[in-house]
Amino acid sequence: MALRDDVRRVLNAICEGKGVEEVPDGDFCVELAELPRWVRILEKPDAVCVFGFLAFEVPRSTEVEQFLHDTNRSCVMFRTFWEDDDILLRVDLMASPLVPSQLQTALEDFEKVAARIAPKAQEWSNS
Repeated sequence: MALRDDVRRVLNAICEGKGVEEVPDGDFCVELAELPRWVRILEKPDAVCVFGFLAFEVPRSTEVEQFLHDTNRSCVMFRTFWEDDDILLRVDLMASPLVPSQLQTALEDFEKVAARIAPKAQEWSNS
């Protein structure tokens, strides 16, 4: 529970007390700039996952697989995944100990990386 409390405190400090909501599944929804992102607490080992959606209702295909592969080769910190017909952008941070500046960087860089990748990801979207 201590990690969750630490993450909540860091998120509230980054967002100045606004735009952070704990959703029923336990994730935190964080609204910075245009694109919402979620923060998930993982245990054993302690980690924090920052993720968000780039495209919805994307059928899996060889083109999508190649896009994910190529994108992941070009990213240092972030990774793209196809999951349940959606394309996600995600970064996992070790959190033992939690380094607030790493979490802040992941949250702030998310928008920039998503802006670069999302247009191509959305080409396959059925919505």
